[in-house]
Amino acid sequence: MPRPSGTTPLRAVAVPVGGRHGAALGHELGAAAALFVTDPDAEALDDLALVRRLFALTPTEACVAACLVGGHTVQETSATLGLSANTVRWHLKHVLHKADAKTQAQFVSRVLRSPAWLRRSG
Repeated sequence: MPRPSGTTPLRAVAVPVGGRHGAALGHELGAAAALFVTDPDAEALDDLALVRRLFALTPTEACVAACLVGGHTVQETSATLGLSANTVRWHLKHVLHKADAKTQAQFVSRVLRSPAWLRRSG
């Protein structure tokens, strides 16, 4: 989503929420969606030390994790950290293993429910 300021556009993702997903909210929903809007320029995860301790990550793994939580791709993370894409994937594999997560989405969910994220907003 472009901004009048001309800075990096916001990212938006719409996810359908209805049927069996709506039942988890306590009632059946017709057609509904959740809209997630993120600012790619915002610091998504600023307490890397806490994330490192929570998941026993190395400093590089923590940086890869922060990029992942920030919505960056492997290629973007590679450019940001000055690592090859294969090296980023290698670190990402270890991050997922240490966090006992099978997917990147599952890892991000764990971080967003962790004290590192909760501390950020409060």
